[in-house]
Amino acid sequence: MPDALDVQRVSVQFGARVAVADVSFTAPHGSVTAILGPNGAGKTTLLRAVAGLARYEGTISIDGIDARQLNRRERARRIGYVPQQSRLDAPLSAFEVVAQGRYAHHEGLGPLGAADRAAIEEALRRADAFGFAARSFVELSHGQRRRVLLARALATGARLVLFDEPTASLDIGHVLAFFRLVRELAAAGGAMVLVLHDLAHALRFSDVAVMLQGGRVAACGAVAGVIAVDPVRQVYGVELVPDGALGFREAR
Repeated sequence: MPDALDVQRVSVQFGARVAVADVSFTAPHGSVTAILGPNGAGKTTLLRAVAGLARYEGTISIDGIDARQLNRRERARRIGYVPQQSRLDAPLSAFEVVAQGRYAHHEGLGPLGAADRAAIEEALRRADAFGFAARSFVELSHGQRRRVLLARALATGARLVLFDEPTASLDIGHVLAFFRLVRELAAAGGAMVLVLHDLAHALRFSDVAVMLQGGRVAACGAVAGVIAVDPVRQVYGVELVPDGALGFREAR
């Protein structure tokens, strides 16, 4: 079986600025992959390229298929994407926002069927957003919006799901619930790819890590080998303190 995601020598350039340079990694089915690095390292840009939202050079394959061969509907069925923030400002209910995840399964904008509604309601429950499904999306808190966007991605039924800083604005209970859900989705054969800032969360909940620095891969592989003394010192300029918990101090 091909990997859920195979990124080979991908670069993204905005004018004269190279944001991502020659990045390669794979995300197998049944795994959680963390994309790490300091601010400006290229993490979000890389994720947007995989999601089809940024032009790139190189090759991105989804289940062995070159992503450039997939039309928008096919890509949407194969990839769920949870952005940092939504620009949505239309007066839609949370339920209607999550329903957007089902349109990839239809030709045109026909009415939702029973299977669609069941998928939407299940996604809302798994994201702990069912209780405010009828409320306007734009009136929700940032944390509640994050859970609705998560539900929208789940409603697609995609087995490859991309998350950009998914725990921002979430309280600790929902952070832990999110990572539990991610591990459940991976255990069911999904491939979860997460941009994370919290290295402790990455070490605890992911299998593989890709650490970026200046748009390039500084370290890649099993998470315990990436979140280690030398890579952390090189990329973040701090010392990893492995004292039973994950701690840091300024590098001397």
